[in-house]
Amino acid sequence: MSACPKRKEQSSARQSVANARIPTIAFAAAVTTVLVAAPVAANEGCPTSLNQMAAFVGLQADVFAALENEDQPAWQRLTTRDFVAFEGGRRYGRTSLFHAIKYAHGAGQHFSWSVTSPRLEAACTVATLIYVNQGSITQGSSRFSVSWLETVTFRYAEGQWRVVLWSRCGRASAD
Repeated sequence: MSACPKRKEQSSARQSVANARIPTIAFAAAVTTVLVAAPVAANEGCPTSLNQMAAFVGLQADVFAALENEDQPAWQRLTTRDFVAFEGGRRYGRTSLFHAIKYAHGAGQHFSWSVTSPRLEAACTVATLIYVNQGSITQGSSRFSVSWLETVTFRYAEGQWRVVLWSRCGRASAD
């Protein structure tokens, strides 16, 4: 006879524990739903040009033009404040890269850059363009062709894509 009341007590205790878990389980389900739905909601803010190769190639051409024309307002509009470039084994910030190009122009060097064989990897507010930069360097009356692999990462913020990272892979090879 003592076993039956014990079972009844255990059953009652289990029911109380189960009832106590219901709000916890409901809360966990609600949190999981929010976490799963959040990326979907975030994607609603993704720009429409996310998968358009031509848009990113054109944007990179604008970046090249801003540097070659020493157009500092355009350069600043096309790059983020935390912009970083790796060029010739050195790290440059947004201002220091602009001034390095300006200095090279003052020394008689001019550059022609182009995006060839592009590959685009994009996810909502970040896109990376990997390409072969085929161009030339002109020094006085001498001009020679160069090419190298380059990677540019863009970040979408404040309604526009901007360059956040620019890196040259390897040394320029003359053709």
